[in-house]
Amino acid sequence: MVDSTGRPTMTSDQFTRTESPYYQVDLKDRDPQMFWRTYSVTKAPARKSGQFSMLTDYLDMDAKPRRAASYTPGQRRVKLAPEFTYDTPVSELGGATFFDELFLFSGKMDRFDFKLVGKKEMYLPYNNYVHYSECKDEAQFSGAPHLNPACERWELHRAWVVEAKLKPGQRHSYSRRMYYLDEDGSGAGMFDAFDQGGVIYRAMVNMMIQLYDLPSPYAVKSATYDFSKNAFLMVGDASAGGFIVAPKALPEVDLSAEAIVGRETVR
Repeated sequence: MVDSTGRPTMTSDQFTRTESPYYQVDLKDRDPQMFWRTYSVTKAPARKSGQFSMLTDYLDMDAKPRRAASYTPGQRRVKLAPEFTYDTPVSELGGATFFDELFLFSGKMDRFDFKLVGKKEMYLPYNNYVHYSECKDEAQFSGAPHLNPACERWELHRAWVVEAKLKPGQRHSYSRRMYYLDEDGSGAGMFDAFDQGGVIYRAMVNMMIQLYDLPSPYAVKSATYDFSKNAFLMVGDASAGGFIVAPKALPEVDLSAEAIVGRETVR
């Protein structure tokens, strides 16, 4: 996280693994209704080392809502975490991001009315190879509360514009969100979020690259700007850089919360 003076602070150093079981049709041990699964194990700072969190989302979230779990070394047991949804702040990210805005949007859509506004040409973060491969450590930061422009690439693209308005009687920190999603594929996009007074509160941009060997668009890095604090959060290995596409999927038996905690954390 970078504060209003431009000073960066590492909120957490984590190992994160993400997969989409719905597309792993060759793996017979996967639940075909499981759309997305991700887990993180905190490595630093020392006071948080060994903490674990896991999110699992399904195609029909009315029939089968998000299943979330957490583990803290001091408690020494895995617990269900139904609070890991909607506008609950993600503590590992300094509270600067909600659970339902991971990767632009995450989780159940029932608290908002979504409307396709149309399509427009606009500049989107795109083909950010410099950001992924060359802008590492302090080079990503500019001494101001925004990403170093030398690390960014923006291209003029057609974008779908989607408006999300909070439903009457529902509660959320945002009253409205405007999404701008690349027409050509997933991974590129951004949103503006407004508070209950209609004032812009946050904005988030996804930094996309192409994985030509797969082939697939891919976005693991994102920046969230908090205009109420004049600060921003960089997610996705902001300190060290680097990521890998796992060459082989783990068997399902190794992906239960208990198995991951036993293998990758300190009890």
